[in-house]
Amino acid sequence: MPYTNELPAELPPAAAATTTADDGVSIWRSPELRSTMAFVCVPVMIFLVATFLDVDVPAPIVYGIGAVMAPMMFLRVVRDPEWVMAAFILYIPMARMYVFPLGPGMNAMNLLMGAMLLSWWKRAKREDRPMFASMPLTGAIWTWAALSCFSFITALFARGIDEFIDVRLGLIRIWLDQFIVFFTFLNLIRDGKMARRVAIYLCLGSMVVTFCGFAEWIQKGDASSIEKSRLLGPMQQPNDLSAFLAYTSGPFVALFVQHAPKLRMWLLGPYLMMIARVLFGTFSRGGYIAYGIEMLMALSLRGKLFLAAIIAVIALTINAFPEVLPASVMARLNETHAGEGDGAEGLDKSSQTRLILWDAALKMVAESPVFGKGFFVFPFLKAQYTEEDVSESDNHNMYLYIASNMGIPALLSLIVVIWRLYLLSARVYRKSREPWTRAIGMGAATMCCGVAAVNMFGSRMLDITVMGYVWIYAAVISHLWVEVQNQTPLAQDNNDQFSGIRP
Repeated sequence: MPYTNELPAELPPAAAATTTADDGVSIWRSPELRSTMAFVCVPVMIFLVATFLDVDVPAPIVYGIGAVMAPMMFLRVVRDPEWVMAAFILYIPMARMYVFPLGPGMNAMNLLMGAMLLSWWKRAKREDRPMFASMPLTGAIWTWAALSCFSFITALFARGIDEFIDVRLGLIRIWLDQFIVFFTFLNLIRDGKMARRVAIYLCLGSMVVTFCGFAEWIQKGDASSIEKSRLLGPMQQPNDLSAFLAYTSGPFVALFVQHAPKLRMWLLGPYLMMIARVLFGTFSRGGYIAYGIEMLMALSLRGKLFLAAIIAVIALTINAFPEVLPASVMARLNETHAGEGDGAEGLDKSSQTRLILWDAALKMVAESPVFGKGFFVFPFLKAQYTEEDVSESDNHNMYLYIASNMGIPALLSLIVVIWRLYLLSARVYRKSREPWTRAIGMGAATMCCGVAAVNMFGSRMLDITVMGYVWIYAAVISHLWVEVQNQTPLAQDNNDQFSGIRP
């Protein structure tokens, strides 16, 4: 039967009207979830055990596991892509640590992404549907993609064809990964139930990274300085690890905040403290701020009185017991102000460098506000706009990075994407009747706040290993919103503060 609806096949309105919360509970017992978790549990457990024991898994074992799992995965990828989707999700944060080269220009990341693209194409052909289904958020993300990619042309004319080929082709492929991942997952997810399962795989991937960071913190417990004790995680970079955890901790925070009165939910408390401990170990001030903002946003969505009560308790606790904040964290925060030679207080070297680079980016924006200077041109031009030599090429602010390289319209389009994702997530939380869906909605809404905060102090959207989960959550939320729209009117809250806004 030809595909006639612009939206993927979701619950038909008549069936959706009879949907109950029991359907959400059954997802934890679904055969699809059980088979996928059984498929990925072996490599995950081997990796975690090796990490906590601080040993390297021998290459023959690694490639042996791959030789067994890859055929199993690819034999079913055309009819059911869920295994390869889960494998891709779990591999994303590990891609820097384990590249797994398989041939010229081919590695595990490319292989998994290629398998998903094949499944996407086969599904569209089998169901006689368009490759790109029209879904919530697609318009905003298409605009963001088009405006950001126009900077490729600007860079080509500004820097010449030779530099474009030598320097930018690889960076362009990395930049396009975010759009490929979003649209691939958007079109592979079949319905709301599958979207909820994908969110579970995202949470599992986040937990693996958290456990790795915690194991590293144990191993670095006797480091002699802050720099030596900074946690790198699978990303091999402390600020990227901090950003990833800030992005992906939202659903855990949401589950805890949403069900705090239930005693069993306090079992999440130790895990949330583990996330905080790993974040502290990165010594990323932007990560501290983002995690705090996410906590406040989750509490705010839960209720204003609830937020006020929790803030009061935290403030009183810190005032009465200041030792609850690790001394190393306080030392890191105090580094923002460093004493200068004459005894005056000033910014530390890192902060001073950022201000110099921000000023250079603002000057570039003033000269080329519409089109920017061109994709990844900032590192080559910064010396013309700084009053002193600065070795760093990253301007440590994603908004200024986009405005200076791609122009203000591209920046505005990204802000619209984040804002609309937040609105959509908040509406999923407020209007859904299913607890796990509500947690995903609240978690994604808090994630948007984390994304906005982290990127004020760093360019944390340049690599799929850090930002990939955000785009997958966007695809999940898009499907969940379609499902919520098909629910019975009893699920609609007329007093919802977002009821007059169309995402």
